[in-house]
Amino acid sequence: MFQPKSVLETITKTMKAKGAMTVDGLVAASGLTVHQVMQGMTLLRRDGVKIKAVRTSWGDSPCRWQLAN
Repeated sequence: MFQPKSVLETITKTMKAKGAMTVDGLVAASGLTVHQVMQGMTLLRRDGVKIKAVRTSWGDSPCRWQLAN
Protein backbone atom coordinates (compact mmCIF):
# COMPACT_ATOMS: atom_id res chain seq x y z
CA MET A 1 0.00 0.00 0.00
CA PHE A 2 1.33 3.42 -0.95
CA GLN A 3 1.73 6.15 1.63
CA PRO A 4 -0.09 9.43 0.77
CA LYS A 5 3.18 11.32 0.18
CA SER A 6 4.45 8.71 -2.26
CA VAL A 7 1.03 8.67 -3.98
CA LEU A 8 1.29 12.43 -4.57
CA GLU A 9 4.88 12.13 -5.80
CA THR A 10 3.90 9.28 -8.14
CA ILE A 11 0.98 11.26 -9.59
CA THR A 12 3.01 14.44 -10.18
CA LYS A 13 5.98 12.52 -11.62
CA THR A 14 3.71 10.56 -13.99
CA MET A 15 1.78 13.67 -15.10
CA LYS A 16 4.99 15.62 -15.72
CA ALA A 17 6.43 12.79 -17.80
CA LYS A 18 3.33 11.98 -19.84
CA GLY A 19 1.49 15.31 -20.17
CA ALA A 20 -2.31 15.31 -20.44
CA MET A 21 -3.82 12.01 -19.32
CA THR A 22 -7.20 10.51 -18.55
CA VAL A 23 -7.72 9.14 -15.06
CA ASP A 24 -7.65 5.62 -16.55
CA GLY A 25 -4.37 6.42 -18.29
CA LEU A 26 -2.91 7.78 -15.08
CA VAL A 27 -3.99 4.65 -13.20
CA ALA A 28 -2.38 2.41 -15.85
CA ALA A 29 0.86 4.42 -16.02
CA SER A 30 1.33 4.93 -12.27
CA GLY A 31 0.23 1.56 -10.88
CA LEU A 32 -2.06 3.31 -8.39
CA THR A 33 -5.75 2.55 -7.90
CA VAL A 34 -8.50 4.84 -9.24
CA HIS A 35 -9.33 5.79 -5.64
CA GLN A 36 -5.70 6.73 -4.91
CA VAL A 37 -5.49 8.83 -8.09
CA MET A 38 -8.74 10.72 -7.41
CA GLN A 39 -7.87 11.26 -3.75
CA GLY A 40 -4.33 12.28 -4.68
CA MET A 41 -5.51 14.83 -7.25
CA THR A 42 -7.83 16.32 -4.61
CA LEU A 43 -4.96 16.56 -2.12
CA LEU A 44 -2.66 18.13 -4.73
CA ARG A 45 -5.27 20.79 -5.48
CA ARG A 46 -5.68 21.48 -1.78
CA ASP A 47 -1.91 21.94 -1.53
CA GLY A 48 -2.10 24.56 -4.29
CA VAL A 49 -0.90 22.42 -7.22
CA LYS A 50 -2.79 23.51 -10.32
CA ILE A 51 -4.35 20.68 -12.32
CA LYS A 52 -6.38 21.63 -15.35
CA ALA A 53 -8.83 19.81 -17.57
CA VAL A 54 -7.82 19.54 -21.21
CA ARG A 55 -10.09 18.58 -24.09
CA THR A 56 -8.22 17.30 -27.11
CA SER A 57 -11.29 17.71 -29.31
CA TRP A 58 -14.81 18.98 -28.82
CA GLY A 59 -16.92 16.37 -27.08
CA ASP A 60 -13.82 14.42 -26.09
CA SER A 61 -14.73 12.26 -23.16
CA PRO A 62 -13.38 11.36 -20.73
CA CYS A 63 -11.50 14.53 -20.01
CA ARG A 64 -7.71 14.56 -19.81
CA TRP A 65 -5.91 16.22 -16.92
CA GLN A 66 -2.52 17.86 -16.78
CA LEU A 67 -0.45 19.93 -14.41
CA ALA A 68 -0.87 23.62 -15.12
CA ASN A 69 2.34 25.64 -15.21
